[in-house]
Amino acid sequence: MSFSFDQSREPTIHYDPLANRDIFLAPRRADRPNDLLNRPQEDCPFCRENAGLTPDPVQQWPAADSLDWKSRIIPNAYPVVEMKPSG
Repeated sequence: MSFSFDQSREPTIHYDPLANRDIFLAPRRADRPNDLLNRPQEDCPFCRENAGLTPDPVQQWPAADSLDWKSRIIPNAYPVVEMKPSG
């Protein structure tokens, strides 16, 4: 069985009768690069040396002004849902 998604559509919630729960269908997430590719260390956006390849962190530990960070939270380039300004 194959599925075709309209990539321009916003994420929607659907009921999955097999799992007996609601699920998100987020067509634009199909644009993500292959998660299983082996990348050379120099191209890895998650390596400390390549922090400039990622968006600015939403949060970082230790504090954001520290260059010796241990953990960072960065925006997802392919989010399931997005917050839009109201109004």
